[in-house]
Amino acid sequence: MLQRFTPTDKGDDIRSMADLNELLISGEALLRGLGIAALAWLPWRLRRPELLPLPMLFALYALAMTVAGAHVTPRYTLVFLPLLAAALSCIFVSFLPRREWGALAPSAGIAMLAGGPIKTQAMIEIAPSASDATQINALTALSASLKPSETLVICAMPGSHARITPALASRYAANRRPFVGLRDPGRQF
Repeated sequence: MLQRFTPTDKGDDIRSMADLNELLISGEALLRGLGIAALAWLPWRLRRPELLPLPMLFALYALAMTVAGAHVTPRYTLVFLPLLAAALSCIFVSFLPRREWGALAPSAGIAMLAGGPIKTQAMIEIAPSASDATQINALTALSASLKPSETLVICAMPGSHARITPALASRYAANRRPFVGLRDPGRQF
């Protein structure tokens, strides 16, 4: 994991602002944008300097995502979503005189603008990148040819630029069974 966030060996894959937006916001601009703004404002709004490490931690994470040398996905941002939601709730509550129920209306309004508080898997499905879509198609075809008695073996030799993501292999090709991944003939990943 540390190798992914090391700012070396970028080659041709330099992350743009659109890429950073996809990693941090990932199709939920309203909720995540408000949450990020609330997190940044929280220490000043509540006059609590001990809360400064929270927005600094998120800023450090955003910086790490920006300079990461390897492939990173939007799922890493999921770790911060509860913090963003809590910060937004604290900001709402800090403005309202009747704090117990007063934040319910603005929270419900934002939830409805974002598509409702309950979403189906299809509503939150993130479209795969072009390289992931290519892998998914190939792995799905491979899955159909895999016999029940066979074990999927994925090889990724050192120095090879072709990489099959283990999570995609597990979901689309292994038919819900364990599989073997080899980086070189003597070592599994």
